[in-house]
Amino acid sequence: MKTEKLSVLGRPVTKRFTDFRRRRRLVAPLSALALLCLLAPGLRAQQRVWINIQPDGELAGTLWEATPVSGAALFVHGCLSDQTEFGELARALRSSGNTVMTYDLFSHGESRTQRVEIVSQETHDQVLGRVSHDGMKARDILMSHVPTGTPLTLILAGCTAAWANELIRTSADLVQVILFSAPLHPDISETLSDRPNLALLGISAEDDVERMRTALYENIASSSSTRSRMLTVSSGGHGARGIIERHGTEVINSILQWINPMEPQPTGVN
Repeated sequence: MKTEKLSVLGRPVTKRFTDFRRRRRLVAPLSALALLCLLAPGLRAQQRVWINIQPDGELAGTLWEATPVSGAALFVHGCLSDQTEFGELARALRSSGNTVMTYDLFSHGESRTQRVEIVSQETHDQVLGRVSHDGMKARDILMSHVPTGTPLTLILAGCTAAWANELIRTSADLVQVILFSAPLHPDISETLSDRPNLALLGISAEDDVERMRTALYENIASSSSTRSRMLTVSSGGHGARGIIERHGTEVINSILQWINPMEPQPTGVN
């Protein structure tokens, strides 16, 4: 068989060889494009969003989209923390079919707002007094990414729970509240009791302060028909972040089972 002689780098090669090189150059970009298409759903699943709270700036949020969607979850981190506090748990909830929103509070994390140093009760109230107002804006963005009527879970960490009354009252699709290392203020205890169909999960570390909080959770369970449970871990670091860092697998599995129960949950505190 006669072949045409060509020269590559000074060496004679056949046309058949050069055709192979040409095909390889064509296939490589197509393979990369195919791989990108396969990965695209995962790349889109986590995205930065900016929550407009003008004239006071923007809050940095992260939307974790699930496909298909079985529920929605809104995380409100604790004071002097940020949304990364719940990163591991957010990924786990998304993997179980929940579209999730985490965000940095006013004057926290990467939010583009005035920076307020929390050094007094006044500055503390100035920052946390915005929890319901800003949380409702974050909730509305979250719920715009899921079908109408999707059940909502609200996760509150630390002292933010005491400022979430309006957020709870105005969330029509809210079905359960998870209080994460959160002291219960009498106002929110009343708010939760006013919504007897809400499920309530409390997560705390076992020490003197947390035992006091446990008593408050028990009071809610005894005064309403809310499906309630108290998860107490042996010890925890600082707030929700510390508990997740030390007891991540136990806590995450308990929350997943609570949000997506395989069987009916008992009423009362366990």
